[in-house]
Amino acid sequence: MMVVKLKTVRDRGGDMKLLHLTSRNQRLLALMKLMTVFEVLTNSNPEPESHGHDPVGAV
Repeated sequence: MMVVKLKTVRDRGGDMKLLHLTSRNQRLLALMKLMTVFEVLTNSNPEPESHGHDPVGAV
């Protein structure tokens, strides 16, 4: 389901990133070979600069 949502977002010119995944979720994504599909951000991996897009619900 997440892959379908990612495709929809990208088709509309957006991007989706996963933030602060638990180790269990990271292992699950790795097992399913999805770590290469999604951009995963953690404290040790600073967020890339914005490309002029406001996050959904940003104030």
